[in-house]
Amino acid sequence: MLLPVQSSVQAATTQNGHRISVTIAVVGLSKLAYIGSADAISGTTIYSGDTLRTDAAGELGLAVGHGEVFLLSDSAAKMGNSGAVVQATLLRGRLASHP
Repeated sequence: MLLPVQSSVQAATTQNGHRISVTIAVVGLSKLAYIGSADAISGTTIYSGDTLRTDAAGELGLAVGHGEVFLLSDSAAKMGNSGAVVQATLLRGRLASHP
């Protein structure tokens, strides 16, 4: 699933100008959801390369640009970007978006 969000993709840089991370979303709703092995908490920034997952009774809502993405129960996705386009690669389960 590809989500165009020019205004949300922000590169963080070091002093010498090398890109170290790209902010692509922010956690809104989180219930039994994880970023890597850490609990996903409302307000947490999602970076390119983060893997998200939910338990069987979990759900995760992300603010992405002017839209929202929802990782539904018992699901996993890897987040990334290609320029101004956010990419959610579904590893298992279901993913929904709202413009």
